[in-house]
Amino acid sequence: MSRDNKEAVVMSDENLEDVLSFAPLFQAIKNGKVTIAVCVGAAALVGAFYAFQVATPVYRATSTLQLNVKTSQVISFDNIVEGFSGTSVELNSELQVIQSRGYLADVSRKLDLISDPEFNPYLREKGLLSRLLAGQDADANAVSEAVQLGAVVDALSNKTNVRNVPDSFIFVVSGLSKDPQKAALISQTVSETYIEKQRTYKVAATEEAALWLSDQVQELQKELEASEQRLSEFSASISLPGEEGLDALERQLKETRNRLTLNRSAFQTLTIEQIQLLELEALVNPTYSQVAALTSDRDLIRLMRESEDNFSSPEFVRMLQRIKTSLSQNIARLDREFVALTESEAVLSDKLNQQSTELIAQRQLEREVEANRLLYEHFLTRTKETSSQEGIQTADSRVISNAEVPNFPQSPNRPMIIIFSAFLGGVVSLGWLLLGESSRRNFRSTEEIEQATRLPVIGATHRVRAKSRSDVLAVLREERSSPFAESIRNFRSSLELLGSGNAHKVIMMSSSLPAEGKTTTSISLAMSYAQMGKKVLLVECDLRRAKFQVYFDLPPSGSLVALMQGSGTLDEVATPCPQIGCDVITAGQTDQSPADLFAQTDWQSRIEEMRAAYDIVILDTPPVLLVPDARLMAHYVDYNVLLVEFSNTPRAAVKRAIATFKSSGHDVDGIVLSMIDSTKAHDYYGEGYY
Repeated sequence: MSRDNKEAVVMSDENLEDVLSFAPLFQAIKNGKVTIAVCVGAAALVGAFYAFQVATPVYRATSTLQLNVKTSQVISFDNIVEGFSGTSVELNSELQVIQSRGYLADVSRKLDLISDPEFNPYLREKGLLSRLLAGQDADANAVSEAVQLGAVVDALSNKTNVRNVPDSFIFVVSGLSKDPQKAALISQTVSETYIEKQRTYKVAATEEAALWLSDQVQELQKELEASEQRLSEFSASISLPGEEGLDALERQLKETRNRLTLNRSAFQTLTIEQIQLLELEALVNPTYSQVAALTSDRDLIRLMRESEDNFSSPEFVRMLQRIKTSLSQNIARLDREFVALTESEAVLSDKLNQQSTELIAQRQLEREVEANRLLYEHFLTRTKETSSQEGIQTADSRVISNAEVPNFPQSPNRPMIIIFSAFLGGVVSLGWLLLGESSRRNFRSTEEIEQATRLPVIGATHRVRAKSRSDVLAVLREERSSPFAESIRNFRSSLELLGSGNAHKVIMMSSSLPAEGKTTTSISLAMSYAQMGKKVLLVECDLRRAKFQVYFDLPPSGSLVALMQGSGTLDEVATPCPQIGCDVITAGQTDQSPADLFAQTDWQSRIEEMRAAYDIVILDTPPVLLVPDARLMAHYVDYNVLLVEFSNTPRAAVKRAIATFKSSGHDVDGIVLSMIDSTKAHDYYGEGYY
């Protein structure tokens, strides 16, 4: 595969760079399961120690109150004491009343909690830190009793709880204390104090009502006596004939008024007749018909008819005079009667009006007396009822369940503390692992390397399980089917597939920093090629820290320094190594600077000589970020392999190493993820197969 093809393959996965991979997180959890288990166990032990040795047990005791809703009061007078209606407002109000500071202060006095260090903070022994924070010794002798009582009420309020059972008139009163008996005593005393306060309030209200009623009775008695006195004096000052006398007077007045009416009617009739006679006298020679039309007197009409219309006869004149005289007398009589009747009607009317007014006033006074008497009797009855019931008042609530001494502490909840501690330990350890994984600045997978460097990963080698460097060859020879041996063969196959003909004969192994597995990988790769029957040359190019002598038991011979200085030929410095089946050139020693030595050497001719003599040439070079040796040799190799140690080499170091090679005019061709720890790896070639 050409370099362009390799870059195309890598660039096709660029869109995965911003995708969050959860596999590393899950693998971090999996790899840290022992750490999580240890943290969970340690946290559980700490929680158990705290629960059983450090935490102070606190006991809870409860008593139960029931409120009587709209109970029938002993006092029937509604304004004295009323029962509860049971609304939510009243229930919440009673909750606040029970927990009020006044009630709790009474409970504190009854139980003498001011002398109890559990509730009085001024009686507790204070440590040095508390004294320093307080600035002075705040003991009980330096603080007034009122201040101490306030602190005790605050502590009791924190250790007392009252709640209403939903949809009921039941209150549950709870008390907390380090002493179980004290907890029960607090709960019971709070309930009893509430009932006692209710009873005291009702007795006081009854006494106040009785006093008020007594005052009202006295005032009403005075008003009743005064109204009776006024009625008596008024009755004595008048003389009423009674109901029958008034009726007779009304009848008499009615008869007088009727006579007046008749008198006026008769007077009008006589007056009309008198006028007609005057008109008759004024006539000259009246006719019969005219006389008949002007008078109704039968004798006069008869006389006129008999005298044949002779109105001048003496008899007719006498008759007419007699009629006139009679009319005048009757009119005068009616006038006298009218005057007498009018005076009589006025007297009777005045007398009747006066007696009616006096009767109305008397009845009004009688009603006033009766009203005062009824009100007086009502208040007198209420006063007697109130006075007779003062000593038997009952509260509007009752204790339906007394507080019992608890057998087990309410806190600490030891099982819950242990479980929570273990859970907290697991969360902390898990968070630590995930934080470490998210903040990790190294590589643990081939995908991470490819995404970060845009370079192909051509191999992933395991860590060799050897106690020392000298044991590495023994492991390679004896464990040919081990994960490390298989990973080396995979690395070799990748190189063969990438190469074409002699294109990849000279391979340089480089790294960013020391101890990333270059030497072990170089030796293993050379050994793998030799096992294929290829002629392989392994060259140690790290002149500063030569290590081949630790791995190989080689006879003294030439070295790379001798080859570079021209004091030895390739055939003289290349030493066969039966341990790995190929030729090896060790670094050797020199007083000259390795960088200067590499710069002065005709490396191109040396590399061409090695290329002509061997099938595969492997160069083990020093770290590129520390010394320039690898950069100088990179110009003459066929394939530059950069090793990155699993979960160790910083990402920044890898990027700087790639940039360093690029600045020298020769890019890194491939990367190998080395020294993989199978217990921590989560994504590499061959995972889980071996």
